Amino acid sequence: MPDPLANTVVAGYLYEPTMGQLEEMMKLLRSEAPPCPPIQFAGGEPTLRENFVEIIKMARNFGISHIRVATNGVKMAKSAEFCRALREAGLHTVYLHLTA
Repeated sequence: MPDPLANTVVAGYLYEPTMGQLEEMMKLLRSEAPPCPPIQFAGGEPTLRENFVEIIKMARNFGISHIRVATNGVKMAKSAEFCRALREAGLHTVYLHLTA
């Protein structure tokens, strides 16, 4: 059964933080003692975000040592160029989530 909090139709809104908000979140993660080493992008389908490659670059620039994404993999399967851009931006791990 789908998670109603991850379903914008059920929740009634789409929460998509701005780049500035994401930057503040990453600053907070890095300020923790010890600093948070990994970050995972999940919820909805992160790869559909227009500036997802730039978000990955931002995480890398903050010194996040392990950058992951949970995805259905559809956009990645359709574009080797997108996969290369994510890898070059600093993505380390892809978790595929499959639904029936």
